Amino acid sequence: MKKTLALLACLLLLVSPLALALAEVTEAEQDDYYYWMEDLVYGIGNRNVAIEGSELALQYLIAEYQTLGCSYEDGTLQLCPVEGTTYWGFDIHSSDVIGIRRAANDDPNIIIFCAHYDTIAGPGARDNASGVAGVLLFLQRFSRMEPYENTELRFISFTAEETGHQGSQAYVASLPQEERDRIIAVFNMDMIVVDDWQEDEFCLSCDTMGGRTAEGYVNGNEEEEDAPVSNCASRAFLQAIADLDAFDPSDEGDRYAVRCKGDSDHDSFHYAGIDAVSISFRGKPGTDGMWCTLMHSENDLIGDFDWDATWTALDILYTAADGLAKDPAYGSGME
Repeated sequence: MKKTLALLACLLLLVSPLALALAEVTEAEQDDYYYWMEDLVYGIGNRNVAIEGSELALQYLIAEYQTLGCSYEDGTLQLCPVEGTTYWGFDIHSSDVIGIRRAANDDPNIIIFCAHYDTIAGPGARDNASGVAGVLLFLQRFSRMEPYENTELRFISFTAEETGHQGSQAYVASLPQEERDRIIAVFNMDMIVVDDWQEDEFCLSCDTMGGRTAEGYVNGNEEEEDAPVSNCASRAFLQAIADLDAFDPSDEGDRYAVRCKGDSDHDSFHYAGIDAVSISFRGKPGTDGMWCTLMHSENDLIGDFDWDATWTALDILYTAADGLAKDPAYGSGME
């Protein structure tokens, strides 16, 4: 009996990395997520590209990526320099931070998780320490798992989103066409927390900039009721909701929605013909797409969030990416 128990214990240790393939965010991951948010919001604060906080955030993220296993030496940690001018005339001298989890095989498909780390006028808990903490969580989780056979994962923290998406534009511009062609989905995270006092007005929104149809890639328009929204990333998002039984189908338009909407870093990929979505909590359809009133303010601090809603969003994103990484046709039946 003792030998059997010992053998079982050994087997559990051997498969422990694979146990992380379960979708549910663990308590340890929840703690790490909160600590990353605390570091960005209270340890650094305002991360506007024109002030010192931007450089502090950049160095912090480089250190975290290294702690999570990325390295300049093997090319799994990279920086993409971003130079430009803000709306207000300040010069930008910053960088995107890219972490890479390579596939087992050569010339694989690519899936990207991304979020912006800069802010406008405050500590940016909602907008967008919440998204950056999500990128770090996924980097941590996937780094503990066996690599996918034919899918490379990239984890990107963009600078200068708030000043015109210069960070994501610079990154996309740096990619050779061969790499662009291998990107099958981009999951951008921008405000993935929701306040308890607004949860009845908000929903989990999967925003696209258009859909891929039999005729090609179609630009959408959020003001058009019949604007196309379905692409590889949004279909995987819907498939993950179904697989996890995360929402009742009757909740569509109330607790979750897929719709055309721009104005985040997924735009930069869309204009390059790459399937991309932005995941956020914002006003339900029909509410003029309202955002949290605390965003872009000095009061964007960690508040009384519905953390279960955040964990659900992360569960869905993980399941969507995992499904696509194993089978690029994942979600192809969803519209």
